[in-house]
Order: sequence, then C-alpha cells, then structure tokens
Amino acid sequence: MKDIRQRMIEDMKLRGLAPGTQATYLEAVKVLARHYNRKLDEITQEQVKDFLLYLIEPKGYAKSTYKVYSYHFCRNRSCPKCHKSDTQAWLQGRQKELLPVPYYHVIFTLPHELRRLNR
Repeated sequence: MKDIRQRMIEDMKLRGLAPGTQATYLEAVKVLARHYNRKLDEITQEQVKDFLLYLIEPKGYAKSTYKVYSYHFCRNRSCPKCHKSDTQAWLQGRQKELLPVPYYHVIFTLPHELRRLNR
C-alpha cells in the first residue's frame, strides 16, 4: 500500500499541477506534520482545520496569501466529509439558476414519429 505522500503526489500529477505547485503543497504538508509531530496519515481533518486557524489568528497570515490543498483521504467523490463543500457550492449554484416558480419533474415517452421534433 502506498503512503499518503506518494498518493498525494500521484493525485497532483493527475490533476496537472505544475511541479512548483506540487513542491509548495508537499512543503505545506511537511510543515503541518512537523507542527503536530506526527506522520501525515495520523493527522485528522479537524487538526488540519485547527492548524489553518492557527496560521490565520496567532501567526497573522492573511487568508488570501495561501492556498489550501485539502487532500481527500478516502478518495471517494461521494464522501460527505471529503466533498461536502464542493457539493454545497454546486447546489447553491443550481439554486441560483432556478426561477421563482413551482417545479414539477415530468417524464413522458414520445412516439417514434414525433422524436425528431424534440431534438
């Protein structure tokens, strides 16, 4: 089984991240692991959140000065823990597209002769 660092490297390559960006992200997780004096796979998402708050509040880093790479530990796109914010953002985007009228979902079958009208 691959360690979490190697999986992270492979995922970043698959996403097409530039080598410099990959190095920055790897350095960031190294700092995180050093902060807790633990291996990367022993750090919880709650600890990651606490560390980021530590960077913002006591350290005084501006939120806009760093990018957060949230590694998906389970690698499942349906995981509510890993993808909750992505899902919420997508849903909010779809809500903005809706008109202020009641919606009904209707499914019907067209006869073969009329299908060309629906294209």
